[in-house]
Amino acid sequence: MCIRDRSYEERGLGSIINYTKLIMVRDDGVVQRLVVKRYREWRALKWAPLALWAGLGSEFSTGPSERLAREYYALLLLSSKGLPVPKPLYVDWSRRVMVREYVEGETLSKLIARGEGLDVYESLGRVVGDVHALGLSLGDLRPCNVIVEKSSRKPFLIDLEQASTRRDKSWDIAELVAFTLIDTRYDVGFTKKLLGCFVMGYTSRMPFDVVLKAFSYRYMRILAPIAPPPLMLAVKKHVERLVSA
Repeated sequence: MCIRDRSYEERGLGSIINYTKLIMVRDDGVVQRLVVKRYREWRALKWAPLALWAGLGSEFSTGPSERLAREYYALLLLSSKGLPVPKPLYVDWSRRVMVREYVEGETLSKLIARGEGLDVYESLGRVVGDVHALGLSLGDLRPCNVIVEKSSRKPFLIDLEQASTRRDKSWDIAELVAFTLIDTRYDVGFTKKLLGCFVMGYTSRMPFDVVLKAFSYRYMRILAPIAPPPLMLAVKKHVERLVSA
């Protein structure tokens, strides 16, 4: 009689908005890692203030069913095009649960904290450019929502529950600039280098006008509480010089 060696382990992945866990299943020495995400109801959190300030409330979703549908659609679309996202494996619509692949790596935020990430930002620019070329805006493009795969250093996009085909794509870049400033602890010099690399990658796929719109008065006003406009403008001048050189 053959007795199989099986075990099961789980641990939280840190989300306070959703129930998100890493599931590890060992079967005769083979380990399979999966991410289980349950979409919870939340209001007046995360995106609601920004959506109201921007007058874009209809473009952002707080409902768990719609957030699940947006992320599932985005993952299916992008994975079918060969872009670096985890593949969705199972959806329970009634319980608002999705199971997806686990990406072994660390967040881009952690690389930034160590003073790294220039090569990843250029790759990220190309990936985001490819996403935008498909007509999709990510909605929540923060460095903490990018996993740098351990083996390839590819930037994998996660947390796509605000993805939309209706939203202005420049918002993604505006948000990335603001949260890069935060993750560098407002080191403008390092932020300029990172975003310069991003723009070089992005403009190989999309026009520079999309980047320029990210620094519009409207978005800088929205993001001013976390990203002072003078710092945003300093980044803008830097990328303009790079592109015009």
